[in-house]
Amino acid sequence: EVSADRVPNSPPALDLAADGPAIGVLYEDRLELYSDLGDRLERQGGVGLPEAGLTVAIEGELAAVATVAGVQLVDISDLTAPSLVGTFEDPGASRVDLADNFVFLAVSAEGDDHLQVLEAIDPSAPLPLDRIALPEFSGHAIDAEGDTVVVDSLAAFAHSPANGLQPVGAAEPITAALDVALDASGLAVAVPAAFGEL
Repeated sequence: EVSADRVPNSPPALDLAADGPAIGVLYEDRLELYSDLGDRLERQGGVGLPEAGLTVAIEGELAAVATVAGVQLVDISDLTAPSLVGTFEDPGASRVDLADNFVFLAVSAEGDDHLQVLEAIDPSAPLPLDRIALPEFSGHAIDAEGDTVVVDSLAAFAHSPANGLQPVGAAEPITAALDVALDASGLAVAVPAAFGEL
């Protein structure tokens, strides 16, 4: 875990993410990349963003930046020369995370809150796999780690390429029974019963 007090904060950083020695620091119009050398961070490179950035996630050689218009995918295989390689438009995007070549984009649009799942095996052409309705809530938090995706600490999903998203129960502190809704592609989605049907 990277401590925010080790990151240059002028202008103010909006978000940061790390995977291995790679650290991404998001400013409104730019993603800066650093290497963690243990006792210090060393700037490697950066890339400008076409829209205002909101949050960033890094996994392996890929960074994903949620912007006001959707998500920008950035090739960080060479930290000294990152490049924008793909875009997926979904206005209202607020949070993003990466896990196993999948992009999980939480979107809070008035009356249309959802989790967008994209396949990013080819980051230049992110493939939408599913769009799952979420209870209306401003600023969905999202955390994808390995094969688990948690949204707002309201619902937890197991994710695998073969089975898509499968409910694994409510995340803390919600303990209500879960309703399961199946979308058109058959992915199962868990939401607390208190929110009613999707």
